[in-house]
Amino acid sequence: MSDEFLHRPGSTFWSVLPPVPLMGVGTALVESVEHYAIRLAWITGTSVKRIVSLPAPFDEPGIRKTAMASSFCGPGKVYKRRIENLETLTGVKTIRCGSFYALDGVLTSNAVGRASGYHRWCPQCYKEWDEATSWEPLQWSIDLRITCPDHGCDLEDRCRHCGAVQKPSVRY
Repeated sequence: MSDEFLHRPGSTFWSVLPPVPLMGVGTALVESVEHYAIRLAWITGTSVKRIVSLPAPFDEPGIRKTAMASSFCGPGKVYKRRIENLETLTGVKTIRCGSFYALDGVLTSNAVGRASGYHRWCPQCYKEWDEATSWEPLQWSIDLRITCPDHGCDLEDRCRHCGAVQKPSVRY
């Protein structure tokens, strides 16, 4: 189903995905598409894996691996198609703002330095977390960013107590 068909006057298109807006659009702390997909899965009572497995118009090419750093934010091979499909299925045309989509032509697949592939967070942001108004910013996915821009504390990628790590796509 083409995007042209979906927006033609008089055409009807229904999706199980609600038009949930990306948080922080237009700010330096825009929500990452990775977090958006996790939040969207939580809101709809499903999983990220199920969202990327939705039938047409979601026709993702290749393997459906969701636990990799570039799976929704980029750079990489599948993120642009995932973003385009999320935008089509939700009707939210700003989802790409939470990724490296605009820089795709100049970034290589390892350009943002996410070699570890682990989820990173600010412990102070999590301490102040509010389900209705909090989100994980795209900046947290860049290895060169080592501190939280709001709190100045180090971003963490493992539990302080047991040393456990999380993959990027975890349940909300």
